[in-house]
Amino acid sequence: MMSLQPPTITVIGASWCPDCRRTKSFLEEQRITYEWIDLNTHPKATALIEELNGGSRIIPTVVFRDGSHLAELGNDELADKLGLSRVASEPMYDLIIIGGGPTGITTSIYAARKTSSVLIIEKSAFGGQAGVTEHLDNNPAFPRASRAACDGPFYAAPRRSSSLAVETADSRRDYSSRNSRST
Repeated sequence: MMSLQPPTITVIGASWCPDCRRTKSFLEEQRITYEWIDLNTHPKATALIEELNGGSRIIPTVVFRDGSHLAELGNDELADKLGLSRVASEPMYDLIIIGGGPTGITTSIYAARKTSSVLIIEKSAFGGQAGVTEHLDNNPAFPRASRAACDGPFYAAPRRSSSLAVETADSRRDYSSRNSRST
C-alpha cells in the first residue's frame, strides 16, 4: 500500500484468510496506513501472534502503535479502536446525505454553507469508488488524474467544516426506527 505517512498499525495474517482481506480492505477504504505481515512469507511472525494471543494462532491480529492489539476483530471493533465516528452526534439534522462519494461530499460542502447541520452516512469511507480506485478516468476536471492528486483537499473538506457531522456506518444498520422527516 502506497502512503506518505508511516504505518500506524501492523496487520498480521495470511493472504488466504478472508477476515484478513476484510481488515486490510477496511483500513484501505479509511485511508489508514498499515504494515502487512503475511505469515506465508514471514513464518517467524507466528511466534509473535502466539505471544500476543496467549499461545493461540489467531488471525488477523492487529497491533497498534501504543502496543495494544486486537485479534479476530470485526470492522466495528476496529473502527472503535481507531476512533472513527459510527454514531450520529445529534438527534436531528437539517440535511442527511446518503453516500460519501464525490457527489455526496460536494453536496455536503455546498449545503453546509446554507444549513446548520449536515450528516453524511457512508458505509465505508469518504470518496466512494473514486476514493479506492487508482486512476480516475471520467472526471471532467481531471481527465487523467490519479487518486493521490484528488485525495487531499477534496476529501478533507467535509472534515474541516464545523457544521458537518460524519458517520461511518455499518451497511447493515437499520435506520428505520429513528424519527425522520423528509421534504
